[in-house]
Amino acid sequence: MAVATTLMKVGTPNYSVLAKLCMGIADQIEEGVTIMRSKAGLQMQKIDKTFFTLLTCQINMQRSFSSYFLARCLWDKDEYGVAIAMLNDARIGIKTRYTATSRGLPEIDPKSPLRSLLCDLDKARAHMDFVMRVWEKDNSTVYFERVPTSVPQGKKLAAGVNLMKAVSYSLEDNIEPLPLSVPGKLPSAVSPAGLQSLDPPPPPPYDALKKSDSDLARELQEKLNAGEDL
Repeated sequence: MAVATTLMKVGTPNYSVLAKLCMGIADQIEEGVTIMRSKAGLQMQKIDKTFFTLLTCQINMQRSFSSYFLARCLWDKDEYGVAIAMLNDARIGIKTRYTATSRGLPEIDPKSPLRSLLCDLDKARAHMDFVMRVWEKDNSTVYFERVPTSVPQGKKLAAGVNLMKAVSYSLEDNIEPLPLSVPGKLPSAVSPAGLQSLDPPPPPPYDALKKSDSDLARELQEKLNAGEDL
């Protein structure tokens, strides 16, 4: 929500803030996966593997977006060579990885429920490729800055930003338990007389049980003709 709000503002968005927000999202998801592995290993085995593929995609996508926004921030600060290196780092992070240990996104099966991500991923990759072509052309014809082979450590984000405040969970003491089920309203002071009032009504007399269906229907019709409420 914070990322969308920042992007929807009028004018040039704050790319530095966006980079930190995306990095914070990636860190938060990664921390959640780490907690699940350490404390709920048996339960993880019962969860669909597609869910964890989605989490891996989200972590790498958010880190890639963080590098992209940071590259835009560096370009606006006239650090053209470093910006191109940073954008290239973002492009590598959003590509499909070749091995399980290499950088990038896990491969998404076209028949997988995650196939809806493929269209958006293709658009994001095409946009980054377009920006890279424009920047490389401008740098080779106007700025002539050296592009480092890797992003300098001092230009990388040290940590992301998380706008969600953690609230510790605690139980209040001396809480009176609520009744599970009580017919009607429970009296403020329950007395023996009050308990008797909560007893179910007595069964109908035996003579009433011996009435036939025709007798009951006749009585019902008479009450209806007399205008009595049933």
